[in-house]
Amino acid sequence: MIKEIFGIPMEPFKRDKPPLLKQQKEIMEILMIHARQGGLNVIVGEPGAGKSVLRKELEALGGEGKKEYVIATIQRTLHTYNMIIHLLMNALQLTAEKGKAKDCEKLLISEAHRIHGQGRKLITIIDEAHLLDLNVLRKLRLLFDDFPKNHNIILFAQTEILNRLSMRIHEDIKTRITFSKKLLPLEQEQMREFINREIQDSELPANTFDENAIDLIIRSAQGNLRLCRNLCYGSLVEAVHLKQKNVCIKIVNRVLVQPHWRSHEELITQGN
Repeated sequence: MIKEIFGIPMEPFKRDKPPLLKQQKEIMEILMIHARQGGLNVIVGEPGAGKSVLRKELEALGGEGKKEYVIATIQRTLHTYNMIIHLLMNALQLTAEKGKAKDCEKLLISEAHRIHGQGRKLITIIDEAHLLDLNVLRKLRLLFDDFPKNHNIILFAQTEILNRLSMRIHEDIKTRITFSKKLLPLEQEQMREFINREIQDSELPANTFDENAIDLIIRSAQGNLRLCRNLCYGSLVEAVHLKQKNVCIKIVNRVLVQPHWRSHEELITQGN
């Protein structure tokens, strides 16, 4: 609908794989070094900080027709070790006849060495790792010890995982971390650049969002990339609904009064 109304080739703020921002690029550069050397990397950040964007950029390294990297991603982390092993098997397109954990482990180790023998690099990504039972992670670490030394594991998680890893009982995992980084909230200028880039790349008119509307979006998103993107997109939807082609501060406010944008305290007050 937005494309038709504005006459543009793509919807802004809805890209499946948007370009990386500055801090994401810096993290990506370091991860690429570790991808060649191997190790255990931990990337943390609050929901909406941009972890998923970074993960998709990494997954693209193993896309169709690309031979240097093999990327295995585990996203459903609320599982037992056996289920995680089967998810890893699926990610590498492997099948074990019996499907028992020991058979799967042998096949995974064999596949990892086969990939290494081809001169390719294996990266295992574990998304939402803060939901993973650390005893399961410990078992995975023992399995990965039999992989080639340049095997790289990347955990994407919310910051709470650092508190859990700091406990003495998990020191065996923490001491194996070779790189960690926290995605920080975006600065106002970074958010402004993000909005302007989406407008430009989607070929929207430069004045689609007026300056007051952009200022309000930046203040409301508070450095959160996902909130910024959703508020911009929601404002465009509201503009289409009102049959307008310009997003002003009034339209942004119409989005901000929706219940999921209002604070918990405001909802309680309203309910009383």
